[in-house]
Amino acid sequence: RTGRPRFADLDPFIHLFDDITHVGGNIRLKESITRCASAVWTNNSCLRISVTGTCTTNEIVKCYRELTDRIVYVSPENLPRHLHFNLTLSANSLRLTGWWNLSANATLLYSNYHFPSTTGIRPNVLFTPMADMKSRISLPGGITAEISAGYKGRLAYGQATVSSSWTSNIVFKKTFLDNMIGLTAYVRDIFNSNHSKSAITLSGKKATLAEREFENMRRIGISLSVRFKRNQSRFKKENRNTCIDEMNRVNL
Repeated sequence: RTGRPRFADLDPFIHLFDDITHVGGNIRLKESITRCASAVWTNNSCLRISVTGTCTTNEIVKCYRELTDRIVYVSPENLPRHLHFNLTLSANSLRLTGWWNLSANATLLYSNYHFPSTTGIRPNVLFTPMADMKSRISLPGGITAEISAGYKGRLAYGQATVSSSWTSNIVFKKTFLDNMIGLTAYVRDIFNSNHSKSAITLSGKKATLAEREFENMRRIGISLSVRFKRNQSRFKKENRNTCIDEMNRVNL
């Protein structure tokens, strides 16, 4: 896969984002080349083990450098290499009992960001454990409950290190009138635990940034859905063309 710099990454001008941060582009950026290899083993579509390795040369990553005690300069750079390996174990739709289905994933991720010697930035190397679980439980009265939880350890992203975080959700569903009406009650991020902090090391100093997106905040809600038409069928085209013209696709 070939990745090319964006127009903003090639901007030769320096922009004063605030009193501390100065942001600029890099007109010397080169395209990045990614090579990937993966192997997968499955057992009856329930158990799955996958191993993936990726090596990227000239990957474009933002670098943070300290100009003075109160000014940080941010610009994209080409990394000599970025190594990425992950081992994933998955169990899908395991029927533990007649009323309990479980799906779970566990991943061990290895990231190695190696920076140009001219930047003076040390390599950022981390092993990151990640796991998620989804349960579907059938309750009396035709009510279905879905419980999910996920954990992500410390993650390396370029020069930054993102702190660990976890989240949990629960959803209750009930249908009426032969599935024509559906009522759903849900709680996202039950314990309000989905917080993350990024740490960036600058000349022996460490800067931290706390981020919290609105979409990831705890939410409680109720939704009602109504299906007005049933037993609809799609019309089949007489002339089915299985060939897809890739040139006509637009990737955004």
